[in-house]
Amino acid sequence: MKTGVYGKLPSHGDFVSRDLSQAFVKEWDDWLQSGLDASRKTLKEHWNDVFLTSPIWRFVLAPGVIGDACWLGCISPSSDSVGRIFPVTFAREYPAATNPFLLAMRSEPWMRAVEKEILNAFDAAARPVESILEAVNAIESPELGEALPRSPELGFGESWCYRGFGSPSGFFTAHLSDQMLSHQLGTYAMWWGLGSQSLQPSVLLTRQLPDAHQFSAMISGSWSEQGWYVIDRTDSV
Repeated sequence: MKTGVYGKLPSHGDFVSRDLSQAFVKEWDDWLQSGLDASRKTLKEHWNDVFLTSPIWRFVLAPGVIGDACWLGCISPSSDSVGRIFPVTFAREYPAATNPFLLAMRSEPWMRAVEKEILNAFDAAARPVESILEAVNAIESPELGEALPRSPELGFGESWCYRGFGSPSGFFTAHLSDQMLSHQLGTYAMWWGLGSQSLQPSVLLTRQLPDAHQFSAMISGSWSEQGWYVIDRTDSV
C-alpha cells in the first residue's frame, strides 16, 4: 500500500501524479478546480495571499465519497516551478471495510511526518517528486491490524447495547462516531488541521466532499458566510 501524490510542487513545471488511481485523480481534480474557481471569485485580489498562507488540511474520506475505498491524506497549498498556484495532495487508499474514525485517530504520527516532508519539499525546491515519495513511503503508515472494522447501520430504536465493549474507549468512540455519522450523513468526509495565522485549528465534517463555496472557507476561514454550521470549543484548554 503506497502513498501517492497529485498536484503541483516547486521542483516540477506542471502537474505531478504518482501512484493514485485515475478515478481518484479525476474526481479529486474536478472538486479542487470547482473549489478554487469559487474561492477566486469570493476572495478576488486577495486570493493569492490567502491561499498560499492557508493551512494544511488532513482528511479521511469514508467509503463512497470517492469510489468504494477509504482514503487518508493531506492537502497543502503549493505551486509549480514557475509559480503557478495549485494544491498538492498526498493520499493513500484503505479497504472499504476500514473504520474512518479509527484510521484518523491512529494517523497522527504519519500525518506529522508527511507534513514535514511537504514543508521540506518547499525548502528544497529542486527536490524531485520521486525523492519526496520515497521519503513519504518510508514513514510507518497507520495500520489497523485486527482493529474494529466498520459497523452495521444503527437500525431503528432508541436504546442500543454495544456488546463486547467494557468501557467507552477509543475503539468504542471510533465505532460510535462512524456509525452515527453514517446514519446522519451517509457517506462523509472528515477534515482537520493545526490551523494557520488566520484560521484556528478545526475539525470539519461534510456529507461527501465540501461544495465549492464551503471550500472557500477552508482557505479563508469565513465559515458562517460560506454555509458552515460553526460549533465553538467551550472549554478553557
